[in-house]
Amino acid sequence: MRQNKSGFTFVELIVVLVIIAILSTIGFTVYESYLSTGRDTKRIIQLDWLQKSLTSYASRSKLPLPENSLQISFSGAVFIYQGEITNAIAKTIWFDWDVEDSHLGINPIYSLSSNRKDFQIMSYLEEGLTTQNLTPNSYAAVGYENLYIKTIWKPVWILLDSDSNSPINTIPQYSSLWIYDIISWTWNIDVVLSDSNYFEATSENILQLIPNHSCKRILEMWNSSWDGIYTISPNWSSKIRTFCDMRTDWGGWTLLLNHDVNAWVFPDNAQALSNDIWNPTSWKNSILDQTQYFKKDNMFTFWIHYPELGDSTSWNFWSQQSNPTVNPWTSTGWVTWYTPISIDYSWSWWWGLEYNGTSTLADWNVNSTGWFYAIGNKTLWNWWTPGPTAAVKKVQLYIK
Repeated sequence: MRQNKSGFTFVELIVVLVIIAILSTIGFTVYESYLSTGRDTKRIIQLDWLQKSLTSYASRSKLPLPENSLQISFSGAVFIYQGEITNAIAKTIWFDWDVEDSHLGINPIYSLSSNRKDFQIMSYLEEGLTTQNLTPNSYAAVGYENLYIKTIWKPVWILLDSDSNSPINTIPQYSSLWIYDIISWTWNIDVVLSDSNYFEATSENILQLIPNHSCKRILEMWNSSWDGIYTISPNWSSKIRTFCDMRTDWGGWTLLLNHDVNAWVFPDNAQALSNDIWNPTSWKNSILDQTQYFKKDNMFTFWIHYPELGDSTSWNFWSQQSNPTVNPWTSTGWVTWYTPISIDYSWSWWWGLEYNGTSTLADWNVNSTGWFYAIGNKTLWNWWTPGPTAAVKKVQLYIK
């Protein structure tokens, strides 16, 4: 009698094994993702509590210097210490957790300002947690492949090597120097201000990140939302009192010129560039000679305001590459790379701000003999100063 035998063929066994392998891989991947997400959550919570402990300690005393720190200076003056938070520092600030990341093998990065009151801390994460506004693969260094960053508190700034994307205090070519002066910057470095705000450092960009460089920097560092008079240091060596607009268009605007022709005109270009610099509310206040120190990413960003025309329709916002306070015959170009941002007035040959030097220091009548939109005028027009289309008494120029 014939017997029927049942069973799996070789092909069927192969198919089953492949399915099991696929399911195992999926399961392992999901499990690994679950573990890494858990580790990231711990890192984020740890950063949050570190920030609280550091803030509490700073209210009583100067913060401890980072371990393995590198001093960052400008013309010999130290303004940042960048290093790590170790368990020893954690104990000093009454933080009981073990801060060493045994999985990634790195401690939280810790940048401290020269006054030892302001700080920024950063950790690497394994997963792209979109709720944390992280930028994936921004800083994938050797040993930190496909990692993300999480940084909190004030934008003191954390420096990363552009080639390896590692904190510069962990790289021998930097750390062996002990003090690194940005005036002699020879290597490529990225500056991290927040999870979403980072860029390659240049001499212009770095200057603007020095504490109190401008109203914008004051806003970033101390979140000051009040319009008023502040002391800034655009070129680091000098201190200047100016008015800061901290609310218009996200704030951070530095007043370069405040001119009311009731106080008469400027007698010459020199006073149009610098006049009554310690009194920002003066009717003839000018710090236009500081314009060059506000260039970022090879561009200037301006705002012209006519107070008597009304707040809602009395301003133009734009950016341009050329410096309008410098004679183009001895420097670069007329108006180059003009980029409108929000323009209320565009008639009378409006096309950015160019150097004039005769009737006024600068004007917006680009490639024209007219001088409407005059800035730093040295003569009167219809008893006042040329505005967008008619004479006005007051004009203000801001920069950010």
